[in-house]
Amino acid sequence: MGYRDAPVAWKVAENFCMVSSVKKRIKYTLLGMIILPVIGRIALHGTGLEDEPLRFLLPMLIGGTAGFLIGSATDRLQAESYTLLKAIIDTVPMRVYWKDRELRYLGCNPAFAQDAGESSPREIIGKRDCQLGWKEQAELYHANDRQIMDSGIASISREEQRTTADGRTIRVSSSRLPLHNAKNEMVGLLGIYKDITEQKQAEEKIRQMAYHDHLTGLPNRALFYDRLQQALAHAHRNRKPVALLILDLDHFKPINDELGHEYGDRALVEVAGRLLQCVRATDSVARIGGDEFAIILVDVDSEKAACKTAEKVIAAIGQPLMLKSSRYALGASIGICMALPDENDMEGMVSRADSAMYLAKESGKNRYCVAMQELSLLKS
Repeated sequence: MGYRDAPVAWKVAENFCMVSSVKKRIKYTLLGMIILPVIGRIALHGTGLEDEPLRFLLPMLIGGTAGFLIGSATDRLQAESYTLLKAIIDTVPMRVYWKDRELRYLGCNPAFAQDAGESSPREIIGKRDCQLGWKEQAELYHANDRQIMDSGIASISREEQRTTADGRTIRVSSSRLPLHNAKNEMVGLLGIYKDITEQKQAEEKIRQMAYHDHLTGLPNRALFYDRLQQALAHAHRNRKPVALLILDLDHFKPINDELGHEYGDRALVEVAGRLLQCVRATDSVARIGGDEFAIILVDVDSEKAACKTAEKVIAAIGQPLMLKSSRYALGASIGICMALPDENDMEGMVSRADSAMYLAKESGKNRYCVAMQELSLLKS
């Protein structure tokens, strides 16, 4: 172009092209048509080119045309970006919602609307939690959101329970974040949560398999030792005795030999149920071997109370079993060990109870023996 005013014209054109609003583009065009000729004449004064405004206005005309074209393309890209963003929010496998400062809903995705009992996100706009399907939990949800708004501090990946509009209780990983505008003023809240119910159920199943007997559902040997350690710690704090009963089934082998392992398993499941009926909710019953079980009695009043429980167990196990239209009678040989004062040796305690159990078997089966503190055995 060669004119000193050309860079000015191109700069205005560049700014013009950055404006996406049609109204603003028209405003820039009008300003350019009025102002730039004046600037051009001043800049060209004395050059003999003052009367050639067309050469000066050419950049503006080109820029105006390009501005409209590029601005239209920008508008189209923005619209496409908005459509893509909405598609992402609508399809992401999470619940998403956003609220204003008064904690009224401004929007959400379809998954959240479904949890709230609404058919579409439009129906949730302007409502509060107390107006949605989870009215009983509305106060709690409102308090959680208000805490974020008052503190201005985000809460990230917090595990909590939510109740859906249809009454289902789900476990969620929830995040709440304050929303700020360009001036860093808090204008609302963004909430995101993911349903992790199935994940938690899977974790519980793995834990169940790791610490429970797959057949009877009772604690296995690993969990038994954990429960025994807890019981001893409880006894130390409360200065109340703990009793350990180890029992082995009598006459169980014929069931397996005659009927097969399927019916042997049925017998074991029945035994587990009967044992649970003989103890309190605070006690523990575990399957620690093939036909070997253990009972942990906490806060027992005396050795006599432990023996009374053993008698209940022997009576319950002795009730006939109906298997494949035949009656079978089982028995239980039980060894009892009372924890020593300040007992910490779990293996030693199990060993004493185990020795007492074998003495009960040798003494005729279907009875119990108590291991004395000095490791001698007293038959009952």
